[in-house]
Amino acid sequence: MGNKTNQFSRIVDIACNLNLHRKAGLSPEDMAVQYGVSSRTIRRDINTLQDLGVQVELEGGRFFLVGSFLPPVTIFPSEATVILMGLRLLASNANAYYDRISSTFTKLNCVAPPPLQEEIRKTLEWLRKREANPALAMVMDTLAIGWVERRRVRIKYQSQEHTSPAWITVEPYFIQPVAALHATYLIAWNVKADSMRTYKVERIEAAELTDEQYEVPDSFRIDQHLENAIGIVPGDKVETVRLRFSKNMARTALETRWHHSQTSARQRDGSVIVTMKLAKDSWELVRFVLGYGAEVEVLEPVTIKQKVTAVAREIALP
Repeated sequence: MGNKTNQFSRIVDIACNLNLHRKAGLSPEDMAVQYGVSSRTIRRDINTLQDLGVQVELEGGRFFLVGSFLPPVTIFPSEATVILMGLRLLASNANAYYDRISSTFTKLNCVAPPPLQEEIRKTLEWLRKREANPALAMVMDTLAIGWVERRRVRIKYQSQEHTSPAWITVEPYFIQPVAALHATYLIAWNVKADSMRTYKVERIEAAELTDEQYEVPDSFRIDQHLENAIGIVPGDKVETVRLRFSKNMARTALETRWHHSQTSARQRDGSVIVTMKLAKDSWELVRFVLGYGAEVEVLEPVTIKQKVTAVAREIALP
């Protein structure tokens, strides 16, 4: 039973993968590596897809999907649990009710197992009680269309530094939610400034689609862009950060991975030293440290230690 389930899941995934790579196609060798099977097995899977009526053609050593195709949706219990967790995370960190979240999860809920359907329905009911923000919903819709259709977008943005909003033309590269900040961010190319910028979506007062097309460079990868960020703001320079977590927070420091570069080492006194490679002088790191209060000490760099100390003193002032 297990092998048949794995084969079915692989065949469905191959069909979806071919649908995503309609222009370039996929070679049986590449797919064999991806799915951990032989290229002969991949060819048998392709034959099964063709027997099911899915049009797949071999050209130049690569398989191409031709004609229309609607990938089947089968949700296993573990996948349905992921849907519920994703919904709960979005609902917990949303500043306002956004009907696209509700409609998306309502559709996915149709194929979830009955017990989880009920939990997803309850979460959606809870989410709908949030205050609606039609302006934010319209901005999100416009950004999403611009991103998917590769069309430049004009945004009316209220920055932290300025007293009044300004219209900016951007090329959306990615839309990134950040749970720790209870916010969503647009990572985009600022056309006038000719550079990459990060915009808090909640500060975008209006958005307009343009007919100007753009291309996201093949070299852009969101994970690489945010590689040295502990939140949403990357930096050109990287520094070593060492934090000492108290004995009371030792278990948390050992079991939590805040950054991909992180290493954690327990000390003889029971404390844990966490080392990371992060963007230099990150205000997000200062915020992160302050969130743990007296349970964490900045060992290095000195600049961050000084900033944390200065903020802590301001908080303590009457």
